Amino acid sequence: MRRGATLISTLVGIGFLAVVLVAVVQLHALSSAAVAVADARSRALMVAEAQIERLHAGGYAALPAVGQHVIEAPASAGLPGASGTLTISEGPARDSRLVTVTITWRQRPERQESRVSLSRIIAGGGMGG
Repeated sequence: MRRGATLISTLVGIGFLAVVLVAVVQLHALSSAAVAVADARSRALMVAEAQIERLHAGGYAALPAVGQHVIEAPASAGLPGASGTLTISEGPARDSRLVTVTITWRQRPERQESRVSLSRIIAGGGMGG
């Protein structure tokens, strides 16, 4: 009887270890996907920030007209199917514009589109007037 109990407890232990191993493998796969999404979001934010900084460096007078404009997301960003829009609208103060850069991409074909947006106010006389 002792030998049978040892065999059963060994089989139960092996079964438990198999379940734990499957859970660890699934957790690793999920965390890898989350890291990929976070990495893509970080790259999209860097692209948007670079666009805003470029516009800010050019100054108020060099801003495009009020409206929505298509911008190129650099291929070096590594964002699949990336596209961008630049929206220029009236700012909260005289001689100011609200500049919004939106970058969209599709992480995987079966997933919905991801998007990040950054905004900045650019004023003609600087923020102090």
